Amino acid sequence: MENRFVPMEGAAGFQQSNPCVLATVALLGSLNVFAKTSMTDLRAKSLLLTAYLEHLLQSEITARHPDTLRVITPSQVQDRGCQLSLLFGINVKEVHDQLEQLGIIVDKREPNVLRISPVPLYNTFTDVHRFVFALQKILATPAASS
Repeated sequence: MENRFVPMEGAAGFQQSNPCVLATVALLGSLNVFAKTSMTDLRAKSLLLTAYLEHLLQSEITARHPDTLRVITPSQVQDRGCQLSLLFGINVKEVHDQLEQLGIIVDKREPNVLRISPVPLYNTFTDVHRFVFALQKILATPAASS
């Protein structure tokens, strides 16, 4: 056997016989977390978290300011995961930046969509509440609505 690596052509050239130890340790940590729950439990929490997010958005923001934002993700739970896409009547760059300054990470899609994902494995109902009331406060400032 030669002491020289000669990869196969194409994607097969990235195969190796033994995975990197650091990668497998990280995978083991992830598998240990998943071993403490089930997909059924995660989906149940996901449904509750996302319903809570949708409820708070509707009762605290869209009901009071219908032109400010609209949830464009299907409302039927069987047609969505945990993410809600919010369509704003304003450019969301400033809103996104202010949320990030508060340590709230959301996905921005220019010019006017934010995608919010309360992930059941690590997000809490408190996280959802904190997000909605932070968003409400940001939208109440004149700089955000311009």
